[in-house]
Amino acid sequence: MRVFCEHSGFSQPWGKTAAPGSFRPITGPWHFAKFGCGLISRKTIETKTAAPLELSNSGRTLGKHPSGYGDSRMRALGLIFCESFQVDPETRQVSLAGLFQARSYSRFPSKRDSFTVYSALAGPKPEEGRMELIVTDLQAEAGRDIYRREWWYRAPGGLVYHLSVPVTIKAYKTPGRYLISLRFDGKILANRFLDVFQKE
Repeated sequence: MRVFCEHSGFSQPWGKTAAPGSFRPITGPWHFAKFGCGLISRKTIETKTAAPLELSNSGRTLGKHPSGYGDSRMRALGLIFCESFQVDPETRQVSLAGLFQARSYSRFPSKRDSFTVYSALAGPKPEEGRMELIVTDLQAEAGRDIYRREWWYRAPGGLVYHLSVPVTIKAYKTPGRYLISLRFDGKILANRFLDVFQKE
């Protein structure tokens, strides 16, 4: 995923967790992007069971979804994890503050974790359907969803438009790898791993 911005942030070593505000946020008008937004309801669903997942080395789900991978109408240009997503009401400039790749805790089950998942969506025409963001614990034998949020999404259409989803995880039971998936009408738009480490 390529991101164009007015000011670039600092790089962070993989596996390290940054404190909120320690990054210089990504800001600026997105010169290639048409600003748009979807409608998100407050409906949040927590579940304890999930269908088995078959993963490739890249983290993409293989063969278990009849709909196949991706959507010919709408595409997600990757997933970004950050502490907060902000839009200036006057300039409509977008800021992603506190970018991170992983979390770390001294004790497990961990404390509550709140963050934002951001994606840039591309689609040539307006459309609407059911959007889902799912966090799956891959340490569980058959995969277990620890967070699920679903809402009715209206895509404005255009070159690129922004999607931000607030996430709250009650607790990570163990250190390890967690899979975050974005789906539209049952089809996978993007996957990304979130690694959770034990502090030394």
